[in-house]
Amino acid sequence: MNYRINKTAPTSQEKQKQRRILIKIMAVFLLVTVGLGYGFYYVFIGPPNDKYAYWKNLTAKDPKPEGVSEAEYREKNRAGYCWRDRKFYRPEELRQQAMEG
Repeated sequence: MNYRINKTAPTSQEKQKQRRILIKIMAVFLLVTVGLGYGFYYVFIGPPNDKYAYWKNLTAKDPKPEGVSEAEYREKNRAGYCWRDRKFYRPEELRQQAMEG
């Protein structure tokens, strides 16, 4: 066993070296903590997991009327039928309405 008999306080250079090492360790710990925290937030809380949200919003704006078959609904939509006004529009008129709205 080799004990130092004359224990002296660390010099200022040794203290600075220890302080730099401690700061580097704390910085790495902070980066890891922030990275893991962001990862957990993104996975468990962050973005909505509903991949059909756009479709649901779109159909909520223009729902299929009751009493109309799906085939008839699609056919009239392709032909330019407006369910609100209950009349057919030409493609130019539809573009104009879309630009105004």
